[in-house]
Amino acid sequence: MSEQNRFAVVEIHTSPWEAHVSRALLESEGIPALLANEHHIWASWRMSFALGGVRVLVPANCVEAAVNVFKIRDSGELQAALLAQQPFGQPICLQCGASELITTRNWLSVTVAALSFFVWLIIFPPTKETRCSVCGSSTIGET
Repeated sequence: MSEQNRFAVVEIHTSPWEAHVSRALLESEGIPALLANEHHIWASWRMSFALGGVRVLVPANCVEAAVNVFKIRDSGELQAALLAQQPFGQPICLQCGASELITTRNWLSVTVAALSFFVWLIIFPPTKETRCSVCGSSTIGET
């Protein structure tokens, strides 16, 4: 078998979602990748450990480049670059400027959600309300 037709395992995941993210990262860097045992795990996720998980495969001549991409990912460099491009604001109270917020669920919405599940077998998630723990205001924004 020629070197061009050989594939090597560079990562193994128990979750198909994580394996797809790794494959997409490699493909975004120009490294061809494919997944093995993915469909078996989708069909019966409990068999993931027995089958050895979902394998991320790359051509044998691309193994070193793939390992370097994963090293950069694991070091946190990609996450730092993302945060530098798109910083996420911290939620604050627009009335007093405090960042101490509490999230609660209204007892009525919890009761309605529980009844809808027991009567119609439909789940409606109860609504959440975020309030400032300092002034009690519900006007919340981002920095």
